[in-house]
Amino acid sequence: MSYIRKRKFAIIAAILLFNCSNSNSPSISYHRVDGNLNADIRSLYEHNNQNLKNAISLLIMSKNGDLPYNLVEKISESIINYSYQYNFDPLFITSVMYRESEYNPFALSPAGAAGLMQVMPRFFSKKGANIFDIDSNISSGVAELARLRDKYQNYSDMLMAYLGGEGLLRDLRRGEISEETAILMNYYTYIILINYQILSSRYRVYLNDESSFLSMY
Repeated sequence: MSYIRKRKFAIIAAILLFNCSNSNSPSISYHRVDGNLNADIRSLYEHNNQNLKNAISLLIMSKNGDLPYNLVEKISESIINYSYQYNFDPLFITSVMYRESEYNPFALSPAGAAGLMQVMPRFFSKKGANIFDIDSNISSGVAELARLRDKYQNYSDMLMAYLGGEGLLRDLRRGEISEETAILMNYYTYIILINYQILSSRYRVYLNDESSFLSMY
């Protein structure tokens, strides 16, 4: 949730914008975005994994220039490996990771969410491993996303449950949370989904112009 805290003024502006919309506007308290959850992710890429790895590595370095290159490569490799293992688009996981930790392997939230994927200790699946270990953290985070995807069968619910917990998602569905919290969760979810769509389209352009890929955020 560090992303939300750092951008509270932008979010307040979004809340005010929604509240000032006319009475004919659709309710924003709960909205789903369904997706093709059975897609063969490998078929989405006409080019080899080295191109994809290079693109993700460039993006990570552009956002966290303090990371040594060997760690950047390790992050990129783990994103690709576990995305394919759990049938996600690696660029989607890249987008989630940026919004969760801004590619900081040692990020720690006040609630205890840790690492690149901001994994809660109770969901950390690697017994005896360090929760900040890059490979273990990404593996646990992507596995939890896959569990939520398979349970809820749409991207919005999957992301809201991952970001705020399944209890918050339940209350959101029932209309038992404040409008401001509902807007916050929708805002955070849509930022990830929109950036993923932009990143996916720019990956194609990246193959001819690397600079265009890095301007997504």
